[in-house]
Formats: sequence, structure tokens, C-alpha cells
Amino acid sequence: MPEEIIQPLDYYAGLIDAIGRVNFEVKKTDHRVIGYDVRPSLVFHVGQQDFLDALLGTFFEDHGIGYTFRREGTKSRFMLVEDNESFRKLQAIFDGQLVQLSTELSFIVDSYLPARHSGELAAKYGHLQLMKAIADLQPERAANDNTKHTAGSFAREFDIELASVSRLEIPSASYRSELTADYLSGFFDGRGWCSVAISENETFSVGYSCTPRVELTRPHANPALKRLISEFLDAQGIHANFYSQDGKLSVVVTELETIPMLFELLLETLWERREQVAYFSDVILPRFHRNDHHTKQGLYEISTLAEPLFRSTTGKQRQYDASYFEERWGDELVVRERATLIEDSQTDDAVRAPPETYLPAIDTDADRRSPDSAFRRAVLERYGHNCAITGLGDTRLLEVAHIVPWAADSDGRDDPSNAVVLNPLHHEAYDRGLFVIDTEYRVHVAPELDDEYLDEQLASYDGTRLEFPEGAGPDRAALEARNDEVRWWQETSATRI
Repeated sequence: MPEEIIQPLDYYAGLIDAIGRVNFEVKKTDHRVIGYDVRPSLVFHVGQQDFLDALLGTFFEDHGIGYTFRREGTKSRFMLVEDNESFRKLQAIFDGQLVQLSTELSFIVDSYLPARHSGELAAKYGHLQLMKAIADLQPERAANDNTKHTAGSFAREFDIELASVSRLEIPSASYRSELTADYLSGFFDGRGWCSVAISENETFSVGYSCTPRVELTRPHANPALKRLISEFLDAQGIHANFYSQDGKLSVVVTELETIPMLFELLLETLWERREQVAYFSDVILPRFHRNDHHTKQGLYEISTLAEPLFRSTTGKQRQYDASYFEERWGDELVVRERATLIEDSQTDDAVRAPPETYLPAIDTDADRRSPDSAFRRAVLERYGHNCAITGLGDTRLLEVAHIVPWAADSDGRDDPSNAVVLNPLHHEAYDRGLFVIDTEYRVHVAPELDDEYLDEQLASYDGTRLEFPEGAGPDRAALEARNDEVRWWQETSATRI
């Protein structure tokens, strides 16, 4: 059995700094005298990058960090850490290793949690102290006109002079003094990509400039992050341009000589973007070394080759794509298939992978992860990270239950449609035949449970039709085969006809 991919701690520090943010949610509540409560969460935006949630989820589970999934629309997926003990564990694990999240995480553990435990935050004055601290921690929140709850709005509602309220203490957090290649690799996996920038420019003979571009970004970046990345790249002899707008940091490398140097640093532990970097190195960059971008045919072919990279990072149609140049230059161009262009792009010393292996994101490879872990991930992803019976979404309490038992079906062991997601109690009950799921996805509970607790936990779901993501329900043939082995179900079949 292949071993799990185990990345260095620095890699996870970079990944978490890249895609993580702290969210303070203000909610109205009847459980507090002041009528409001504030709860923090760590939110990790994994988007459509399947291997990021696999890597991060495995890391969290290995360290006892609880998390749940949330979706917004069809493309945005988030992993959320919300319980107090997990905050403490993360602070202990990454003590002095983070940059972006170090201060906010220390604030949660060392200021917010003690103040909440003591009851300070349940009073109006304590609530205002907290909101003032949040405003200083996240100035972009206060500057956002759409922010409904602010220290100022609560001061007016509570009729308290805000200037008279001291801020809840923001601890001096320790963060790393220098970056490593592993840290930058994790950061690049989270918020890095390769692309080709094309724009109209009459100084070039073809009327367009075309530049290879490798970029790392971070919204609301800690100023220390820019300094540390700059120092690290400078020490490696890699020139980069730094741009900041509305708190968003962009680090851009465009020089043909230095892009391969950056890739060499990242590749040892790069994971999510590994195939993209290989494609860029072996297919895109040789075109620039040959100065293809200075001819119409060459620019057209580069735009054709760069299209998968652009779509994988933005999901949009680019302005200057192959179809644009086909329409503009028409018969002057020789149209060629992308696979042919890929083969033509590779230099003699390139890694000559077959064209079909080049994808805009890393391909799923069963040999890279243990089958057990990969199977669990696939099933959780298929069914939306929730217990099919209760809807429970805490992955620490979710298990994968085979429909046709693992030992009875060697061919279907790794088929996600031959499984459902259940909490431990309902998993054990399912394995013992205390309830079945019919081919219409309805739950049927054994008629005589002889246990008050089980009756309460199971009987209430009798007759419930389970909801699964569209096109992703369990295999009906597997359900039928499983149910044929449940004696009480077969004995009562006549009453269901």
C-alpha cells in the first residue's frame, strides 16, 4: 500500500497563510442579555482544487483538528475550523511558523477565548472592546460599507461613548523571521498560478505584447508577508515585481531566466500546481525562448497552448484567445491541434510526457495516496461531507459505510457509489441491519429494536427519503443486493407489495 503524502510543516504553514482567513461572525441571539454574540472561525478557501482539501483535510484529521465544509455557488468551497480546542491546537502546531494568520490566531486563543470564558463579552462594554479589537485586526472590515455590525454601530445602539472604551488586548504574536522553499511551495499551491499575459502594444511588430507570468497573490496581506517574500526571492537571485492594491498583494515573476529558478525551488514539495508548472516549463516557456511570440503564427499558437492555464485559474474566457486571433488574422494562420503544438513545443531536454498527461491542474493518481484515504475522500466529496441520515457535517464524526460489504465485493471496494456517509452510530446500525435504504433512497427501520435509545435515534427516520447531490446517489443495484441479505426486510417484503 502506498504511503500517505506527508508534506513538511513549513509547506502547510505556507498553504494556510495563502488560503486562510479569520472570520468574526456577529449574530443576534436571545441567549445573551445584550442580544448579540460574536463567534470566530478559520476559513480556508479551497475552491475547486480537490487535492488541497485532501491534503489539508488529512493534516487536520491527523492532528485532531475539527472542520466542516461549506459551499457558495458551484465553484467556491470552504473548509471551516470553528471549535475552541482546534484553535488552540493550530496555534500550538504552528507556533512561530505563520505570517498571515499569526496575529489573528493568537488573538482568538490568548484574548478572545479567555474573555469569553470569564463572561466579559456578554456585557455591552466587553462587546465593544471586542469589536474595537476586530476593527484594528481587520481594517478592511471597518472600511467596507457593507459591514453591518461595527464598533461604531454598537456604540450608538448601546448609547456608550466609543472613545471611552478600551480595546480588547491584541497579543504580540510571534511569526517566522524568514521563509523557506517549502513555505513558498505551500503558498504557491494555495494562491499561485502560471499564465500568459497578452495585451495590445503597437511597439511590437505583431501589435501585441506577450509575456510569461508566474504569480502569487494574497488578499489583505500582512505587510510582513511582502517583506519576507521579497527577502527570500532576492537571496535566490530571483527578480519579482510587487503590486499592492486595496490590501491585495501580487508577486509577479516574468523573466525567462528566473522563472525556471523559481520552479526549481518549488518543485520538491509542490503538489496541487505540479502539473501546471510542468506544462508551463515544458510547453510554454520553450516558445518564448524561440521568440515565437514575435510572429503572428507563434503568438496564435502560444494563446492556444495557454488557454487551459487561463481557464483553470479564472474559469472565464480570456479576451485574446485563439479564436480572437483566428478571426483577426484569418487565412494568415495555420490552425493546428493543441496536442500537436505540445509535442512541437518540447525541447530536447524537456520532460517528454505524453500530451494527454498535461492538464491545468494535477491529475488524480491512485498511486499518490493510500486507497483507504482516497476512497474516503471520494465518498465524502460525492455526497457533500454530510451524514446521509442526520445531516451531520463534522468530518471528525463521519464514516464511510460500504453498501455491499467490503469483504463480499472485491470489485466494488473502491467505488464511491457503493458507499454512503454516516455517523458512527448509524454506520454500526446499518452494518448490523437495523435499517435499510431502498432503491428509492427511503429509510426503513427494523420493526423491533427493543431499545428506547435506538428507537429514538432510528425510528424517527423511518420512511424518510434521503437527499443526495444530483446524479450522485448510491448505486441502486448495490442497495438491492445489500437488502437481499437483511432477513427482516425479506420477511416483510410481502407487506410492501
